[in-house]
Amino acid sequence: MEWIVVMALAALAGALGLVVREALWHGHG
Repeated sequence: MEWIVVMALAALAGALGLVVREALWHGHG
């Protein structure tokens, strides 16, 4: 895999993780 793909996937996973965490946090309270 090229490093740009790895970096893009890592950034996407990080962004998704933040969105999910925010959604769960605000959703629960």
